[in-house]
Amino acid sequence: MSPERVDRVRVLAAAGLQDRLIAEELGVSWRTVLRARARHGIPSTWRPPVSGCGTPGAYKRGCRCETCRAGNVARLNAAKADRYARRAAGTAQFTHGATAYGNWGCRCVICSTEHSTACAAQHKARKDRRGQ
Repeated sequence: MSPERVDRVRVLAAAGLQDRLIAEELGVSWRTVLRARARHGIPSTWRPPVSGCGTPGAYKRGCRCETCRAGNVARLNAAKADRYARRAAGTAQFTHGATAYGNWGCRCVICSTEHSTACAAQHKARKDRRGQ
């Protein structure tokens, strides 16, 4: 970035503009503005998003406290309810088979048969591993 543009970033940053607005003003990416700020010691208002306990982000980062576990269960249950509602409304697009039986709650002949076949194969594999 040219020295003139860096000076312009300094002025706009001192005025309190966010990186995205500065980027629009200069015709560059907001990441370019962020890098220029870091390179030239211009303070930035940007902070990485921090997810508190009970959010999907905290659970994905590895937190397994009761709040995060409950939040993750709620998220998964809401997604499942949404899939089931879309299937019931006829707006869902999925491929019939063993996974549609579990993920979408489809109980058509194709899904039921493939699910039964998959369960039988898993049962046989478990028995083989145990040596029975």
